[in-house]
Amino acid sequence: MNAPLFLRISLALMDEMADPLQFSGLTPEGRERFQSGYTESELAGIRSGLDFALENPAYDFASLVPGIEYSNAEILAFLTKLHRSL
Repeated sequence: MNAPLFLRISLALMDEMADPLQFSGLTPEGRERFQSGYTESELAGIRSGLDFALENPAYDFASLVPGIEYSNAEILAFLTKLHRSL
């Protein structure tokens, strides 16, 4: 399983949000909705990617989604909040 590649799913979620910098984590309903869109295997990959992000904060996350308009620090903050809420 390539954990960094699974981060693209989380980064796509960030990129689709109106104001991801204000994201505080998924609500219980949001978590249920998010999880219902993926298989258990895909969710394991997403969690693995988020674990990777927290273990490798200096990784160039922005390189995974060309054109994303957020700094690595902003991306890591989003991924950390998503990780905590899953």
